Amino acid sequence: MDMVMLVGIIMLLIIIVLLTSNKVYLTVPFTIVPLIAALCLGYSPVEVMGLVAESLSSTMSGTVMMIVFSMVFFRALAETGFFFFFLYQIVKLTKGNATGIFLATIVICAIVGITASPSTIYIVPIPAMLALYDRYHLDRKILVFLCAMMMAVVSPLPWSSVTALMETALKCDQYEGMYGSIPMAAVAFICTVGCCFYFGKKYKIDKSEDSGVHEIAIPDPRTVTDKPFYRLNLLWVNLILFVGCLAVLVFVRSLSSWFTFMVFLALALVINYPKPDDARQIYHMTAPAIFNYVAIVLPIQVLIGVMDNTGMTEIFVQAIINAFPGGLAKYIGVVLALLMPIVFYFVPYQLYIAMLPFIAGIGAEFGISPAQILALFLVPHWISKMSSPCVAQTYLGQGLADFEINDFVKFTTPLMLITNTICIIAGLVMGTFGI
Repeated sequence: MDMVMLVGIIMLLIIIVLLTSNKVYLTVPFTIVPLIAALCLGYSPVEVMGLVAESLSSTMSGTVMMIVFSMVFFRALAETGFFFFFLYQIVKLTKGNATGIFLATIVICAIVGITASPSTIYIVPIPAMLALYDRYHLDRKILVFLCAMMMAVVSPLPWSSVTALMETALKCDQYEGMYGSIPMAAVAFICTVGCCFYFGKKYKIDKSEDSGVHEIAIPDPRTVTDKPFYRLNLLWVNLILFVGCLAVLVFVRSLSSWFTFMVFLALALVINYPKPDDARQIYHMTAPAIFNYVAIVLPIQVLIGVMDNTGMTEIFVQAIINAFPGGLAKYIGVVLALLMPIVFYFVPYQLYIAMLPFIAGIGAEFGISPAQILALFLVPHWISKMSSPCVAQTYLGQGLADFEINDFVKFTTPLMLITNTICIIAGLVMGTFGI
């Protein structure tokens, strides 16, 4: 066996053990282990630094900057009460109809989902809708499930931290990746709407119990006095900023995403928070989320840099292709995507991201582009991740809705498996994956 392959296998096994043990932070398996592997292959410390330098610098100059500016931009808008105003209007219009309540849930998730934050898509809709679900005796697990599904629907947005991470792992252009993933997201949305009607039929509301009073779990933002950062007098100005930023991102592709977010962030701050102390507070609020993202994306880039520049990726790709007869190797990605809801039950999602360079290498041998690989994995990733007991956001949803985590996982896993399978089959029929 080739020495590079042997060291690579040992490296990946150690990483898997460390990831599944949950006894060390992600920096250790994704940084220390690859660096030791490179040293074992005879590279000097200076040469090892060179192996990862290009990967890190390209990520810092593009992806990380985009995530930083986009996170602060959406946080600045959220603090003005912008999202809560529209959320309040939707909840107020909700009638005593189960299907209507479920559909209202996904509309609210779609609005806050523009931020592409899995935490936000739980933190905002769940408290807002909980009273309505309790009033009509609707299962709280459905509320969290619909929130999780809508995260898969908005997943193609390139400023999502995990989406950006997958794009850098695949060396995929962010806009090409976004457009390539839209068909799968559309199928996921159809499945989510279908679930709303399915649950609506299952949970018929007894109209005789309806007092005509529909609880709104959030106050009218216009009457709130204890939110010093609210700027509802600037609501329509912020709407113009919001729509303008999205329009530039989609239609002016000659501008880098990080530059667009940087400019619109500056405008949002100078309009809403001209005082330096207020603007500084917005940055302080966003800092933990930014740090958590950087703490994951950069170590993974170390792993990718070592695998690519030592030849590990190429050797593994050829070995996998040679191990399968004919062209069966190109279906490995499909099999892995189908198994995601089950695999994520036992292991952290970062393991799949570490495997993406191998999948991309195999795909390249069969003429499959990085964007098509992203389309194959992105929506299944979010469908599987948001109900995994290995993911922090799952416990966030469980904590907000107050039910047992095991009950939620048992409730969602079959639904996620069915939805994931439907999305992948639809993608194969549409030719989205290039297979």
